[in-house]
Amino acid sequence: MKTASRFLTLATIGLLSTASAQLAEEYRQWTNTAGKQIEATLVAVDAAAKTLKIKMKDGREFDVPIASLSPEDFEYAKTRYAAMQAAPAAPVTAMPAATPPATPGAPAAPAPKAPAAKVASKPAPPRPAIAIIPASKFKAPGANDYLGGIQKVRPRLIHNAASWGYLKGMIATDPVLAKMLEAMKASGEDLLQDPGLTRINGDTGGEGPKAIYRMGLLAALHYCEGDLKWQDKGMQELIALTDKVSFRDWHPELIDNVADLVVATCLGYDWFYSALNAQQKTEIRTYLAQKGIDALIAHLEGEPIPDTAKGLSGGQSAPAKAKANTKNAANKDDGKRPPDSKHMAAASALLIAAICMVDDDPAIAKKAADAGAKVFGKGLERFAPAGVWPEGLQAGEEVMDYIAMLCQSRKAAAGNDLGISLVEGI
Repeated sequence: MKTASRFLTLATIGLLSTASAQLAEEYRQWTNTAGKQIEATLVAVDAAAKTLKIKMKDGREFDVPIASLSPEDFEYAKTRYAAMQAAPAAPVTAMPAATPPATPGAPAAPAPKAPAAKVASKPAPPRPAIAIIPASKFKAPGANDYLGGIQKVRPRLIHNAASWGYLKGMIATDPVLAKMLEAMKASGEDLLQDPGLTRINGDTGGEGPKAIYRMGLLAALHYCEGDLKWQDKGMQELIALTDKVSFRDWHPELIDNVADLVVATCLGYDWFYSALNAQQKTEIRTYLAQKGIDALIAHLEGEPIPDTAKGLSGGQSAPAKAKANTKNAANKDDGKRPPDSKHMAAASALLIAAICMVDDDPAIAKKAADAGAKVFGKGLERFAPAGVWPEGLQAGEEVMDYIAMLCQSRKAAAGNDLGISLVEGI
């Protein structure tokens, strides 16, 4: 999932917030990865934008990408940010009313009353304790755990009806969010003029991130603004993704592109479910199972990609199975090699598909959950203990995108994320 589309998607279906708190200023020398130094104090952290706001002694403020910090400054920022969150807000002190100047010849103003005795302010309530689960003690959920407790209602992926309604209510009372919605509507109007995604020829892929962005934008406008044109366009995009003419396949050899398209299709199926007829639902599920779920399972198990996952043009023949098996054997999860970022993308997408399809197609949901659960739990442990993905920052961010979508989908659908968000390092 590409970074730009990822942030656009998360901005569409969530809210950005900047964390700050009252704490005594602490000026220090900051050094970035290029060796440039500046003396400043930490003011705020924008977790969504992955930036720090720092202030120099002359009052100037700058936004600094977290990724540009030196390792020492990164550790300091984490500790300082934790202290900022724990600090109580500064009390508001009432200023005494100003006494107007005396007018010559006017009677003297009455003496001001003695100030009322100060009432001791109550301390802020303690923050709830968070019990982090050590990676060594975390029992990875099995397939039945992911499928257990799912409420058979729609929508349930990332948002349910209540959380969509809550978001709509916030927009109605917050002018900043209302302005954000207007900007989204402008993007949506542009999207209405677009004919829709089609499969890009060649081996480049790249449709997956665009599909997730489109589904997120159209669903947010549908649930928060209400015009049926957004739902109609969302259905059009969803049907195009699973149409053998516009998408003969999802580039089954590209595991990350398939994972994105599985997620996009499941989101569209769930969010626009009530507008789909029975035949459309059946056709979408069939395409999803063949072109998406079966392809991802083959990648995880090191097996040849099934012919049903490939859309062959006239005159083409399927590659030899032995060759496909050799290609996928290197990706096989044999229980010894830890999952990489592509494994985690595939496993997360399979588990999201399982949550989506558990009531409409229990067999395919169980098949997807079985394959995804075998890999996903082991991948979580790779973030411990410091929260750093071994393959690097960008790969770690992409893995966390999938983890966040899965956790939030479990919470929306079943009320909990099976403790995943509390695992050490996550």
